[in-house]
Amino acid sequence: MGRFTIFTQGAIQKLGKEFGTKNGGSIRNGYRLKREVLSNPDISAIINSDEIQSILRDKKRNTRIHPRQRSNPLKNKALMDKLNPFQATIRSDRKKKIVKDKKKNSGYKESSKNFKEQIV
Repeated sequence: MGRFTIFTQGAIQKLGKEFGTKNGGSIRNGYRLKREVLSNPDISAIINSDEIQSILRDKKRNTRIHPRQRSNPLKNKALMDKLNPFQATIRSDRKKKIVKDKKKNSGYKESSKNFKEQIV
């Protein structure tokens, strides 16, 4: 919320004596009134001038702000093979063992049924 204040002419003159003007003359010791740093406040004209533009570097293009999300090697087989080349051999050996165990265990159900029938 803004404040609306009204100063009298006497108050303005008193401020001039207290804080001084552009040329100095303040009651306060060592105090100087701040002045503008730029003589030409048209900053957009200054930035777009040929002198400034010739010094600036070219714009950066196609820069990625954040790196892409990394893949999880435990879920990504290609990445795991890249990190650990022996992993492909381990994986193929596991598959062969599973197939071998299935063939070996396939006769158990039939033999257990036959045994159950013999007992009953």
